[in-house]
Amino acid sequence: SLEHCLSCKACKHECPTQVDIASYKAEFMSAHYKKRKRPIHQYVFGHIGSALPKLSLIPRIVNFLQSGITGSIAKSVLGISADKNLPQLSKISFTKWAADNADYNDTHFSWFGNPDHPPVVLWSDSVNSHYRPDVLISAVNVLKLAGFRVAVARLQFCCGRPLYEYGFLEQARKQLQSIVENLHPHLPLNAKLVVLEPSCLSVFKDELKRFFSHDENATDMESRAMTITAFLGAQKIMLKKTLNKGILHLHCHDKASAEPHEREWMQQCFNELSEPESGCCGMAGTFGMRKQTRSLGQTLFDRKLKPAVESAEPEVIIVANGFSCNKQFSDHSKRPVLHPVQVIEKCL
Repeated sequence: SLEHCLSCKACKHECPTQVDIASYKAEFMSAHYKKRKRPIHQYVFGHIGSALPKLSLIPRIVNFLQSGITGSIAKSVLGISADKNLPQLSKISFTKWAADNADYNDTHFSWFGNPDHPPVVLWSDSVNSHYRPDVLISAVNVLKLAGFRVAVARLQFCCGRPLYEYGFLEQARKQLQSIVENLHPHLPLNAKLVVLEPSCLSVFKDELKRFFSHDENATDMESRAMTITAFLGAQKIMLKKTLNKGILHLHCHDKASAEPHEREWMQQCFNELSEPESGCCGMAGTFGMRKQTRSLGQTLFDRKLKPAVESAEPEVIIVANGFSCNKQFSDHSKRPVLHPVQVIEKCL
């Protein structure tokens, strides 16, 4: 039963008593493998957040090895379905781009924008930083347009979200402790922490509180973390133009939070916006890629999202705020898939 849990956290929102099966799954996996040998794919995918900074040093080699015979062998060893491809690393990570292109750097942050403007910190999440740095670059541009100077941590941190899926709870706790001890003390006074990836934001809003419920610094960090749309809404930022038609799919953790900021902003950005699927797209991290769960993930996508994309006019823009959701759409269509922050940048 737990093998087929998407860890989407929908149960926590939908259930009247907020039963959190995703957390139960993580606790079970942690206990189950204390005296058992784990499959290799759990180590690889569970620790991907800490591995990406190292892999990004040789992106061309890593991308090459993911194709052809070596790619087929890797997918077989990791239990990845033969018709699924691993995402391609960007030639340069966002953290490296930020250090090279910042208006100025200090000991802890790369800074963008007017030094006289109020500060905001942009969380450089592992997946977007190493696979889609353009999304984070758009966030820098949007926050500058909103009248803020943007800070990007020079040290690379990972919230540890993939660790929870496989029950690496002690490692996940250590990564959060590193964030609390090595990032929080350097945050500018009263500066908000803008997080683009919904699964990362849910760590700050959920797991961080559970692990460090009596830690004042952790509580303060949780209160600062928010979506970019919640941040812009609080600043009363106004759009300059709208786009025509769009299809929106929100990450499960965003839906489970019951905060409609992303949806409300996309409704403002488009003259006509549809949201065909109220549930999961079927990717859910590696769920939609692994042989064992591939068919179920595909069924979830085929239910409403696939017909909506296939029947949409060429000019319709697909919007997804989760990295795994973006991967699911990209696997089934050649249409570009935008993050909400990229749409907002166009509308500003």
